[in-house]
Amino acid sequence: MTDTAAPAEKRAWYDAVGRLRDKSNEFAQARFNLIENRNVVPRDEKYIAEYNDLVRRSKLIQGNVQKVMGGVNYVANLFKSTFGEANAHSMGQIGVIPLVPVAIIGTSVALLSKWLTDAYMFMTKINKVKELEAGGMPTAQAIATVAKMSPPAFAGIMGFLPMLLLGGAAIYLLPKILKGR
Repeated sequence: MTDTAAPAEKRAWYDAVGRLRDKSNEFAQARFNLIENRNVVPRDEKYIAEYNDLVRRSKLIQGNVQKVMGGVNYVANLFKSTFGEANAHSMGQIGVIPLVPVAIIGTSVALLSKWLTDAYMFMTKINKVKELEAGGMPTAQAIATVAKMSPPAFAGIMGFLPMLLLGGAAIYLLPKILKGR
């Protein structure tokens, strides 16, 4: 079989997989840093709750990313076994199916990005509290000052719910669709 996939189609797949790998690496490093810095979290109920939520979410995201990466590897191996090693990167031969993994990967990248933004904002607040404390401000006053400076929190996972539902459906349906071929 010859490689009939359009260059843009291949690029979309490789770009999506590359973004997922990049964000996964960034996530792993940020998660490690967050856990390593647990001792600098101010002993304040809100900060502790926010820290615990970030750690809890990171565990869920890490598990989901591992599943998605497993799916990416499954699809890549399926292409190899179906179309041969030489045509393993060909997407055009299976029509719209490549859009599903690209959508799943895109959703994963969005969730990783959301968590990374939340973790960055949290660590920025902690650093500012520590800076104010180093300048002689009492911890409670530093926390109150930073709370006034902080932007409002993101509306939460609800903004990502449609992507989560689409991604979950795709993860569930993709193996069933591919087995039917």
